[in-house]
Amino acid sequence: MYDLQKISDYSNCPQIQALYSDLPTKPYCTNYKGVCRIRTKRHAITHAYIQPNAPGRVQWLVFDLDDPQALFAWHDTHAPAPTIIITNPDNGHAHYMYRLIEPVGLYGRSSPKAISYLRAVQHALAIKLGADPSYAGNLIKNPAHPKWNTYITGAPQYTLGDLAEWLDLTPAPTPPSANMDFYGRNC
Repeated sequence: MYDLQKISDYSNCPQIQALYSDLPTKPYCTNYKGVCRIRTKRHAITHAYIQPNAPGRVQWLVFDLDDPQALFAWHDTHAPAPTIIITNPDNGHAHYMYRLIEPVGLYGRSSPKAISYLRAVQHALAIKLGADPSYAGNLIKNPAHPKWNTYITGAPQYTLGDLAEWLDLTPAPTPPSANMDFYGRNC
């Protein structure tokens, strides 16, 4: 069992320092949803929302849980413990963050198999946690911003294989077509 710990001293938290070192050089950031700006990392970390991953790679898997009891969803669903949990004190909704040991590239010379594996793990983990399926993870609650409550679980960094051990990666069956006679356009 991991030890859930609320963080108040962000400068001495290795998980948050790892997040900040992984941020893009000039991440998107904002204090209000709907308007983003590109700023230097030093300036961006003062905002309520921040971009966790560089555009061409994924180092952090991020999930949005819109549930008042979101803080304990990973435990209740028997999912792997997140590296960082950031909650909204007003409604209990949370962002779960899992740090990957090795980032997965998304473009250029990146492996299509690694990208497919990343997508499968991300999709299965979102389902297991009951996370918002339409959340893209482009902006997260900034864990060091005073607007949010931040927790760590003591969980290690993960490989995709580590996360996959907790998940069912079999694809969902394709629903049957509404037109079961398979008429073509010329029928």
